[in-house]
Amino acid sequence: MKRSNSITRVVTLALTIALPWIGPAQETGNVESEILKRSHKIQESLLREALHAIRIGVEYLEQNQHEDGYWSNPGSPAITALAVSSMLNSPDVLIGGQESDAAAKGLDFIVSCVQDNGGIYQLPGSMTGAGMPNYNTAICLTTLDQSGDTRYTNLIEQAHAFLAQGQYLGSDIFR
Repeated sequence: MKRSNSITRVVTLALTIALPWIGPAQETGNVESEILKRSHKIQESLLREALHAIRIGVEYLEQNQHEDGYWSNPGSPAITALAVSSMLNSPDVLIGGQESDAAAKGLDFIVSCVQDNGGIYQLPGSMTGAGMPNYNTAICLTTLDQSGDTRYTNLIEQAHAFLAQGQYLGSDIFR
């Protein structure tokens, strides 16, 4: 069980940082050919291997998602947000527009963690790993924004306000 959680975290991190230079395509089409067009300075075989590795990682995440939509620990929605971010930033989504059901289910889980104060976290003491409101909110906010879904606009604004109200202004003053 611990090994599976470690693998999930490694794959999530790798996918989160993989190929950030790929932006949305002007038109959808063959993902491989679109990447090759944009990446003329990188060897084709390396690009194909990277794309293959990303697809394996996304497939792993899809197969290891909990039925309630989270990955690893429901007390830390940030872990789920990182997995969803990896999927949303995969070339198949950015270029091909193929968003997975797993990403949508993960976004639903993130939304289920929204608190009345605008933060996105599980209440401390409610379950193992819960708490860390600023950490969880910041990562979840980023993922909701990356989704580009306007249904999350109010949640994003509330989460932003939650983070801003807790900022340290110096001289032992918090806003």
